Amino acid sequence: MGGGDREYCIRMMTRQDLAQAAALEAQTFTDAWSLRLWEQSLEQKSFCGLVLTLPGEREEPVLAGYICGQFVMDEGEIHRIAVASSLRREGYGQALLESFLHLGMEKGISRFFLEVRAGNRPARALYEKNAFVCLGTRKNYYQNPKEDAVILEKIL
Repeated sequence: MGGGDREYCIRMMTRQDLAQAAALEAQTFTDAWSLRLWEQSLEQKSFCGLVLTLPGEREEPVLAGYICGQFVMDEGEIHRIAVASSLRREGYGQALLESFLHLGMEKGISRFFLEVRAGNRPARALYEKNAFVCLGTRKNYYQNPKEDAVILEKIL
C-alpha cells in the first residue's frame, strides 16, 4: 500500500513492536502508556493493535504509526492512534483507522466508541470525516494538561 508516494504495510501488532510503539507513544501523548502497560494490553484477549510500518534504510521496517483498542461482543473501543510527527497529514492515520474499522466489522463489531481531547482538532477532524458523532463530554477527563474529553461513536 502507498500513502502519497511512500509504500507502507499495516499488520497486527506483535510483542516485537512494543518498544517502538511505546517510544512513539511517549513522543505523542502527555499521558503516555508505559512499555509494561503495552505488554499487559497485548496479553488481553479483547485487545487489538495494528501497526503501520515503512521500509527502513536497512532491511528492518520502521514503525511509523499504530492504532489499538479492544473488541468486546459487538462493540469496539479505540484507545490510541498515533502517527510519527514527521509523517502526519499524509493519510497514514486514515489508513490505520480504516483498517481497524474494517477488522472490527469482520469480527462482528457494529459500533465503535472513543474519547478524544476536546482541543485535539486534527484527531476530531479525522473522526468526523469517518462518520463518528458526538455523544457528549467528560469534564476534566484528561490530566497534564487538564482537558475535557469528547465521546464519539460510529454505528456501522
